[in-house]
Amino acid sequence: MSCSQAADLATSESLLKARGDDLEASNEAAEAAGQRFKMLFNASTTAHIIINGNAEIVDCNDSLLNLLSYQSIDPIHGKHPAALAPTLQPDGRNSLEKGNEMVAIAIERGHHIFEWWCQNSRGEAIPVEVTIVPVKIDGQPHLMGMWHDLRSRFEIERKLRESKEIAEDATRMKSDFLANMSHEIRTPMNAIIGMSHLALQTNLDAKQRNYIEKVESAASNLLGIINDILDFSKIEAGKMQFERTDFYLEDVMDHLADLSVIKAQEKGLELLFDVGTDVPTALVGDPLRLGQVLVNLTNNAVKFTQRGEITVGVHRAALEPGGVRLRFDVTDTGVGLTEAQCNKLFKAFSQADSSTSRKYGGTGLGLTISKRLVEMMDGEIGVDSTPGVGSTFHFTAKFGMQTEQRKLSATAEEVHGLRVLVVDDNSSAREILHSMLVSLKFDASTVSSGAEAIAELQQAQAEHKPYGLVLMDWMMPEMDGVETIERIRSDANLSHTPAFIMVTAYSRDELLKRLQGAKIDGLLVKPVSPSTMLDSILDSFGKTVVQRPRKQQRQTDYKDAQRLIRGAYLLLVEDNEVNQELALEILQDAGIRVDVAGDGAEAVEKVKLSAYDGVLMDCQMPVMDGFEATRKIREDERFADLPILAMTANAMAGDRERCIECGMNGHISKPIDIGQLFTTLARWIKPKAPAVQSNGAIALSKDDALPDIPGIETDKALTRVGGNAKLLRKLIIRFSETQADVITRIKAALDINDTVTATREAHTLKGLAGNIGAAEMFDLAAILEGILNKCETDGLPQAMEDVDRELRDLLRRISVGMPRETEATRPEVGLDMEALTSGLRQLAALLVDDDSQAADMIDAVVDQLKSAGHGDAAKRVQASIASFDYEEALSRLREIAQSLGVSI
Repeated sequence: MSCSQAADLATSESLLKARGDDLEASNEAAEAAGQRFKMLFNASTTAHIIINGNAEIVDCNDSLLNLLSYQSIDPIHGKHPAALAPTLQPDGRNSLEKGNEMVAIAIERGHHIFEWWCQNSRGEAIPVEVTIVPVKIDGQPHLMGMWHDLRSRFEIERKLRESKEIAEDATRMKSDFLANMSHEIRTPMNAIIGMSHLALQTNLDAKQRNYIEKVESAASNLLGIINDILDFSKIEAGKMQFERTDFYLEDVMDHLADLSVIKAQEKGLELLFDVGTDVPTALVGDPLRLGQVLVNLTNNAVKFTQRGEITVGVHRAALEPGGVRLRFDVTDTGVGLTEAQCNKLFKAFSQADSSTSRKYGGTGLGLTISKRLVEMMDGEIGVDSTPGVGSTFHFTAKFGMQTEQRKLSATAEEVHGLRVLVVDDNSSAREILHSMLVSLKFDASTVSSGAEAIAELQQAQAEHKPYGLVLMDWMMPEMDGVETIERIRSDANLSHTPAFIMVTAYSRDELLKRLQGAKIDGLLVKPVSPSTMLDSILDSFGKTVVQRPRKQQRQTDYKDAQRLIRGAYLLLVEDNEVNQELALEILQDAGIRVDVAGDGAEAVEKVKLSAYDGVLMDCQMPVMDGFEATRKIREDERFADLPILAMTANAMAGDRERCIECGMNGHISKPIDIGQLFTTLARWIKPKAPAVQSNGAIALSKDDALPDIPGIETDKALTRVGGNAKLLRKLIIRFSETQADVITRIKAALDINDTVTATREAHTLKGLAGNIGAAEMFDLAAILEGILNKCETDGLPQAMEDVDRELRDLLRRISVGMPRETEATRPEVGLDMEALTSGLRQLAALLVDDDSQAADMIDAVVDQLKSAGHGDAAKRVQASIASFDYEEALSRLREIAQSLGVSI
């Protein structure tokens, strides 16, 4: 071997050794990596399994063995993974087939995750989440699976389901409890509110009336709280249902005024409506829920306001497909709110701060309910407020629109473009009335006091641009509206005296009493809407009102409904004696014949014995409830069409549906709404023997009939007395009784130079003539009063002659139109000294309080006084009351009582 060959061999051996060393190092590294992998593989808390290309298990870690309760891999080595699962998976598929499908998907996608139920060595099924990833081991394709134990998650889900079921059971129990409590509370509430209403229609003394009014108010407040709690529960349970029915915005606003104006008046606040003339009022939606939000916001505003006014604004926000979006604002001049308080307002059971509920009362639910209701009307609610200045709560709501809408416009030639002067010391009221008038195409101006009004009228006349109408506020400082009108009418420089419409935010009755010496052409009670304003203006000028006010329309509908069911024969099924009494009085007063059953079983028997026109069925009663009674009645084919109406205090969602389901025709809720009662009855009840009526109408009693008497503007007079025909008839009779000899009394006073008495007599004549609508008599008496006031002699004889002539002619016309019953034909009344004593004391109390109900009370005792030999004295008391001279009437009454030995 040559040296070179030996060198090459040595080099090769050296290289071979180096390669061997490298290979050994690589093997050692691979072995170390394998050991590290095996260590990590076994240390993982996630169960791992390795499957070869033949779908056989070749390896797994300790976590998988622990999951399946095996001591080693031997029992499962070489098996298909489906062997570690029950035959069927929870979805019903065969485990082997589903396993192969999952593997195929993993190979195709590169990975796959799915839920799987495996089975341990004891045969117990275990839910796992499996992740499969294709891998290569020793160059061969394998699958690595990672199994995550789902038993903890499933246990949590199970507990959540149980908790949900418990919560649902609790909700059902709460709903059942609320339904029962609603019925139990509403049943006596129906009696309290209904009986209070009936009691207030009777003759009560001032103290009794005060007590009953407070009972009625407290009951209404309690009912409001109950309704809040029920509504909140319905909303939480997702059971609040919305109606989609035709309604009129005027009805909602009238209801709001009815509920809120008295509360505002009691605090000396004005309630104003600012309704845009472009707002459509014939809408489609849920009037009850809209009214609920408005009443809540308005009552809150009244509650938190001590002085100033509450303004409810309604304006058109946008016309949208399928309807209109309206914006409502309730603005007050109250305490205001901080930003922090505003942020808490719409949370359940919370108010501005902890002192609010103590100071002002309330549940803290109203605004939360309002927010939910507004959202259900596809709107939003919010508040803008400044502490110490006031707040504005505002919300939007979407409504459908009826096809026909009333168009508000003054089209009559005499009123189109008419100059109108608004006189009001409240700046907000002036702005609202002015805006309405301008929108209605009137030429309107405003002043803030009576003195400014007189100056403005004089200036307008001097410029030959006189006003044709004045809207005069009543309660103003320095000079009120009545005094202002009297000064204007007595001003000779204002020859073109305009028409006057008196506007008041206070008691209509007090205003009518105050108006005894002033002639007006119309009366508007705040809050004023565009439609009521236009109707009043048209009426004051003798123009036909295009459409009756909604309140009048509703009253007419209710009266029409009452007339249609007059003479019906009904069965009232009611277990509560007080509710029986209440319903009987309401129904019998409407001319309906009523039988009573105390429970459902009795009702079933009574229906078989009498031919009823309908049944009013209470639902919750002992022995047999209304639902079961209705089902038994319907089992008899003879009564398949008998109208059965639920009359129940149940107010939860589904109550109405339950009534219909058992066979009832309709649902009347308690406390009873009289209008709803008769409207629902008229819909279903068709009397077999209706009451005999003349020309399709209920005949008016003699006391209620109003004949057409020339010289008396009956329509305007009715406006002044709030539409009370019986009262107007009484005033006309009193006028005849007390004013027949007024000229004689005036002459007698003048003969002894007693101009004060003469003037007072003329003033009284003027006032009473104005009350009954005797316009010509009013004007002549006003002229005579003016002459007597100035102690003038020129023109006095002629004025006296004119008054005497018109008075005699007017009395003759009244006598022809309203012939009085002669004293001789009146039945003799026996003397009941105890009743007379009680009546005298009640009358004296009314006179002390200057209460106008004294006019009704004297009628109740006058015949008794005649039987006691004091007929003439009774007439004098009656005359004094008719002249509103309560002090004189009380003095004369005390003389009568003293002569009878009665202490009053």
